[in-house]
Amino acid sequence: MTETAWIFAAQGHDDRSSSRSERDAAPLRKKSILVADSDQLHLAYVAVMLMSEGYSVSVASSGDEAFARIRAGGIDLVVTSVTLPGMDSIELLRKLQDAALTVPVVVVAPGMTEIDGVYLRGAMLFGAARTFSQPLTPPVFLESIRELLKSASS
Repeated sequence: MTETAWIFAAQGHDDRSSSRSERDAAPLRKKSILVADSDQLHLAYVAVMLMSEGYSVSVASSGDEAFARIRAGGIDLVVTSVTLPGMDSIELLRKLQDAALTVPVVVVAPGMTEIDGVYLRGAMLFGAARTFSQPLTPPVFLESIRELLKSASS
């Protein structure tokens, strides 16, 4: 079972539950969002929140894995934790710039400590599209995601 399927199953969701006519009626492909976080609980929370809005979600548990998935293509937006094993969000943003990979990146910090504020300011300097501190406010977070995907499509 893939990590995304596991997240669906763990949260009581099943992508297969939508009827065939609903899937066939969708003229556009779902926007694909990569969620990168080593904290499995936070990763599942964000992934399920995004899937409940109809996005296709894949997951990564390290910066290296996130970069590889972005490089492979098909990712419309990335939501990443400030800290990840392998490379943190600032290193990931720098590596994306070096590789000329343009995908909006949203960086999430675990709280609003002084160091989190420094990381979030650094992430903005290195090209993050948006930054957030936990706890996430779902309506605000999801509206930001919609806006970023809309502007990326334009």
